[in-house]
Amino acid sequence: SDTAPTSTIACNGGSCSAGWYAAPVSVSLSATDAEGSVSAIRYTTDESDPSASSTLYTGPFSISSTTTVKYRAWDNAGNVEATKSQLLQVDTVAPTVSITAPANGATLVGNVKIVAAATDAVSGVASVAFYVDGGLVGTASGSPWQIPWNARKATSGQHVLTAVARDRAGNSTTSAAVTVNVR
Repeated sequence: SDTAPTSTIACNGGSCSAGWYAAPVSVSLSATDAEGSVSAIRYTTDESDPSASSTLYTGPFSISSTTTVKYRAWDNAGNVEATKSQLLQVDTVAPTVSITAPANGATLVGNVKIVAAATDAVSGVASVAFYVDGGLVGTASGSPWQIPWNARKATSGQHVLTAVARDRAGNSTTSAAVTVNVR
């Protein structure tokens, strides 16, 4: 018969996501053949289409950076399906973030802006949350990463500012603390 087998891909034991993964992904392949038996599933991770000499699938494998997995199955009659592909976007690296204003040790009066610098080379920064003394005072979901803060509503004395940057894969980093004085 000339019916090709049908292969499927799974990620971490379930459906593969079109979004970002924050940790390496365990990829598994399987195939069925209507009239015979599957003789091989072969795959590539270098953008080339799988051929009879490509890597033979023998069990789950790990993808730790953004990769396109291409795969296809062969049956015992020599039929082969068309190449299938799955893009896996993986970002295991947390963003960097620092508060750039106000300066450490600054004395604040009235309305101020709390400003952060945040970068993420892989998936990009999704949000920066700003905290005063551990309490959330605002979140910026786009650049510039800043929020207004009314220091008049704070008690006089020292306050500790921190910022938490989160990337599109869900990795997060907390900035070094900046201590300010409110008059």
